Amino acid sequence: MKAAELFKRIVSRPVVKYASVIAAFVLAALLVQVMCGALSREQMRIRGIDPVEYYVYLPSLFFDGDVNFFNEFFHFAPGRLQRQWCETPTGYRRNPHGIGMAIAQSPFFVAAYLVLAVESGYFPLPLSLKYHPLFEQAWFVGNIAWFTFATFLLAWWLKRFAGIEHALHIAVFFFLATPVLHYTFPIVPMAHGVSLATALLLLICVGKYENTARLRWCFIAGLCLGFVVSVRTANFVFLAYLAPHLFLILRRREQTPRSTTRETWLRWLEIPAVTGMGLLLGFLPQLVVWKRVFGKLIVNPNAGEFVLIPANFFRVAFSTRHGFITWHPILLIGLIGLFVAAFAKRRRSLAFSGILAVLGVWVLISVLYDWSGGWSFGHRVFIEAYPFFALGTAVVVDAALKSRHRGKCILVLLVAIAAILWNVLFIIQFRIGLIPREGELTFHQYFWQKLSLLRAMLSGGQILPR
Repeated sequence: MKAAELFKRIVSRPVVKYASVIAAFVLAALLVQVMCGALSREQMRIRGIDPVEYYVYLPSLFFDGDVNFFNEFFHFAPGRLQRQWCETPTGYRRNPHGIGMAIAQSPFFVAAYLVLAVESGYFPLPLSLKYHPLFEQAWFVGNIAWFTFATFLLAWWLKRFAGIEHALHIAVFFFLATPVLHYTFPIVPMAHGVSLATALLLLICVGKYENTARLRWCFIAGLCLGFVVSVRTANFVFLAYLAPHLFLILRRREQTPRSTTRETWLRWLEIPAVTGMGLLLGFLPQLVVWKRVFGKLIVNPNAGEFVLIPANFFRVAFSTRHGFITWHPILLIGLIGLFVAAFAKRRRSLAFSGILAVLGVWVLISVLYDWSGGWSFGHRVFIEAYPFFALGTAVVVDAALKSRHRGKCILVLLVAIAAILWNVLFIIQFRIGLIPREGELTFHQYFWQKLSLLRAMLSGGQILPR
């Protein structure tokens, strides 16, 4: 009887409910992908520049015991070996992408390793199995798992630390109506799922510190920041969120009458120190790799990619070449809602810090040579900032639904359906080659082609690229 009661108690917990609903949506999306032939085992292969650079750490470490990627680059992209991956002063091959993605994906690589060990009867595995497709398929599975985890964390963070009433609905909506849906089941897997999940863990740790005042949460927040930078170097802009939010928390506590001058000064000194130690520890694996590959601890592996063109600031948002607002207008609602939230006392510190983080990403990407994100669906570089867009969207949705006005509820539902449909049709256009994967779109491709595609789908016909 006690076991049955315990089971009911566990099942009735909000965390289990959130996990179950999100898992159901991800599973449904996965089945659609498989049934449509968009995600077959034969297609689960590592290809493209970025995915190869993220992936090569694992086969090199597991089979060769080093981070010299010559054999891996030669296997996965021999045509670009000499031009793209030149030797460093240490004799190793240059790899601009960090080791964080490989660390996060290592459990799935280990699982594939053990499965092959059982099947082959060899442990350790021979070098002949180094490039077995099962390792690449495990990487795809890991990509799906990390995005699923990130969606769950988004719902939990919005509910627990941002006080959003419809947190689960917003998390599922952002999964279906943004590039998250595309990159969860990708043509080639990227690091954004791991990056998004770790960024959310960072936000949760700051929220835990705000609620409990325990230093360990600052340490873990720093750890998450160091690790997320080792996943994607551009994520260092999350310092623009972490530092102001911690500063605002400390300012608020400084104003409490119980705080003595000594306690105040201790907090102002220990918080940066503890957070900095966590950051250093989280980034330590990357420092070790840089020292081994480049011969020094601090390097800029992306040197030469920055160009100062101020006009790109607006193109990043509004260009038909992957502009994050142009491709997914729902993000504009999120941005507006985030500014609205910054004026409300309840979420002011969180929203204000989030605005700084979004602007940090926006400015950083606008000065990159590859400001559009390359072969990108939407602007993938903003995925890590989606929690703040989701917060802004949730503020607008909660305000609209709080009035219980039937017209507002219907309007919210229609906007949600339109945004999801828009995203799905965009994905179809992108995957079957109706639109360029890197270039400006015509108005026909941007709008009218979607209507033609929708009519063709409903009537059972086909639409061919023009």
